[in-house]
Amino acid sequence: MADWLTVLHTLITVAGVIVLILALKINPLFALLIGAGYLGLVTGQGFGPTTEIIATGFGSIMAEIGLLIVFGVLLGKLLAKLGAIEGLVAALMAVSGKRFAPYALGVTSGTVLQSIFSDVIFVITAPVGRSVAARIGRAGTGIISAAMCAGILFGLTMMIPSVGSLALSSLLEIPIPRFLAFGIITAVLGIIITIAIMKTLFLRFGFWDAATDEETYTGPVDDSAPEEDAPRRLPLWLTISPVFLALVLIASESILTNLSIDIPIMDFFGAPTIAMFCATFMAYVLLLVHRDHECVTTTLKSGFAASGEILALTGLGGSLAEMVKSIGLGDILGGMFEADAASPILLAWVLAVVLHTAIGSVSVASITAAGFLAPVAASTGVDPVLIALAAASGSLFLMTVHSNFFWMVKTMLGQTTKGAVKSVSVTTSVGSVVGLGLVYVWSIFL
Repeated sequence: MADWLTVLHTLITVAGVIVLILALKINPLFALLIGAGYLGLVTGQGFGPTTEIIATGFGSIMAEIGLLIVFGVLLGKLLAKLGAIEGLVAALMAVSGKRFAPYALGVTSGTVLQSIFSDVIFVITAPVGRSVAARIGRAGTGIISAAMCAGILFGLTMMIPSVGSLALSSLLEIPIPRFLAFGIITAVLGIIITIAIMKTLFLRFGFWDAATDEETYTGPVDDSAPEEDAPRRLPLWLTISPVFLALVLIASESILTNLSIDIPIMDFFGAPTIAMFCATFMAYVLLLVHRDHECVTTTLKSGFAASGEILALTGLGGSLAEMVKSIGLGDILGGMFEADAASPILLAWVLAVVLHTAIGSVSVASITAAGFLAPVAASTGVDPVLIALAAASGSLFLMTVHSNFFWMVKTMLGQTTKGAVKSVSVTTSVGSVVGLGLVYVWSIFL
């Protein structure tokens, strides 16, 4: 099949999934499966291979983050029952107030918590986000969703020691301290500016409509607030200690790996799945000691029930992404660009935009775009850190239905698909442009 037809069918698939969900009110589960099936068949994959690709994509994403989602949801339930979520919300509101709570949550998600993968950060902080959203008033869900998306995704590609930033730093041979210095400034400014723009759109221009953009959240935490007759609440530092346990374990393993220090036991406990298990088990023990076995059992059952939709949508998002990968779209798009055709900064951004729009992976898009320019970076005279940050910014653009993160945000923050398009797709696009602008500012001085 001609390359331009492959690109066209991919665009039809993405647009078709959106139309099925928004216009025809088809459940996202079926829309994603229809989209993946259509793309496989029209690009000549065949009936059997198309089915295999869909299953492989589902299985791959479940193998990568399935247990992280389950442990994250269970951890959220257990922490809420312990009173940790309510305590964190109270502390955040006390420090920042309603007006600045979104900025505090966004910057914290993008900096302090960027020692773990984006999926883990989101499932841990989603309960806090829902609680803060309920307290800040009009368009709270949209604003908090935008804040969390901006924070987590800027941090994913620009903050050491996140996966994306470490890969970019290594690929372009940028010293980690230098990448960290420019990355943290760009990330923090990008998060704040993006949240301010989205907040203005939602509040002053009426871009957010609670009636059509929000839906009742039935997942974890809502029914887990501590009862009035519950035992005396544990100290906040103790209730949130499971979260810090996961952070310390994963951050330690990441640092040791970067320093080429091999400690097998840390490789084991620092693996995200094991670290999240340890954190969840610690919360389980705390609740068991603080309450009783019946309370723990009820809490866990509620968490398991809430995981189903999240896992299904996340898995099918992986199926669609696998189909896009299988038809060779990344190679096709990469071949459409020449490394010396334009400003390396703009080219890195555009290539990352196109790759992310087509493939749906922030990390893959940024790393691929930067890798494409890495061989010629030195000869262009452009500081490699600018190319890396430009690729990182471009990879944020238009996160939509073929991204598992999109569906996680939708389901775990109680939004309709229409609402998620606004709070996720629009937010990431705004953040991408803001990031590019900041890179050009740095280029004046570098």
